[in-house]
Amino acid sequence: MEDLDIKVLEEMTKKLFNKESCFICGKRYDFSTINNLNHKQFEDFILEKRSKLIKLYKYFPDIKSSKDINYSRESLINNTVHLSETSRFDDPFDSNIVMSFDKFCDYRLSYYSKIFKIKKENVNKDELIKNIITNLDNTSYDTDNFDILYEDIMNDIDIWKKIRLNVKDDREALFKLFIYDYECLMRVLSGMFYLSCFTNSPYNKLMWSMYANNHKGFCVEYTINISEIDKYKAFHYLYPLIYSSTKKDVSCEVIKMFEKQHDIDDVYNAMINGILTKSYEWIFEEEWRLVDFSKECLNKSAETIYDDNKNVEFFPITKVYLGNQMEIEDKNAIYNICKSKNIECVSMKKDVENYSLIEEKLDKENQVLI
Repeated sequence: MEDLDIKVLEEMTKKLFNKESCFICGKRYDFSTINNLNHKQFEDFILEKRSKLIKLYKYFPDIKSSKDINYSRESLINNTVHLSETSRFDDPFDSNIVMSFDKFCDYRLSYYSKIFKIKKENVNKDELIKNIITNLDNTSYDTDNFDILYEDIMNDIDIWKKIRLNVKDDREALFKLFIYDYECLMRVLSGMFYLSCFTNSPYNKLMWSMYANNHKGFCVEYTINISEIDKYKAFHYLYPLIYSSTKKDVSCEVIKMFEKQHDIDDVYNAMINGILTKSYEWIFEEEWRLVDFSKECLNKSAETIYDDNKNVEFFPITKVYLGNQMEIEDKNAIYNICKSKNIECVSMKKDVENYSLIEEKLDKENQVLI
């Protein structure tokens, strides 16, 4: 009977999270409809979600970095949040942008054809590949058979020469060069967006375990007053995550970004299907993200909300929750920071009977639990 119940639950989950559906803020939507929104339509759709925000929560590990700096406490003291690159996230699938390697290879063939002035319409694909390989073999720093606009090809030439030392087969060598280029592009894409993560609850046990140093850190409550949002640029950069079972291929948009021929819709498509779409297995996080683009993503003069250290002034802190495994010394330190800033501070306590966390007040005189 138990096996049957589990199978039924698995089937229900598959039907609920099918390829055609996604979930945003707890509601089910048609995935293709979301993907077909242009940037203006998407922003209007998200504004309706943002406008309902009252509280957001962020979990902090309260540990020192390799530079002996406790960035968690700095964020509390300065009322800021830090924007990170996506490569630092715990989920290896998180923020991955789907780009077909086959399409990328076709793009690189066109790219090299342009550089080496090969007319693709006059040759078949095999001849094109042979021609490109011949040019790669014969191109050096003193070669002037390509336009100065493509001088970045010289990095590929260096890599090609190194590959050729160990790989004699022409097609295998070209394949390895394409893999190198593809991995470089993926690294560039991971640095195009900076973000910080939030959730809707301070009582999520898994979040405490994963993001608050196994309940030894703390959780900060931020209060959003819609009547005062003009004071906080961050409001317009908040996005709820899209939970789905699949991701859309955005090869065309990425290639245009790589060639610097993209527009704002291309950037939004990459953002929606990269950093804002996450596997439905993470839906328990009820995540919101503060997202800003790198200047390279739009243009060098684009306005950003972060300072030189990627920190952003955020909404007022109205409450701090201390992890139930936090050392008393650390509790005292956080409590004193909160006291100096007139912020309510409570400690989390295990409700073993109900597998839950509940608040516990702190003694204002000696910071010892009542």
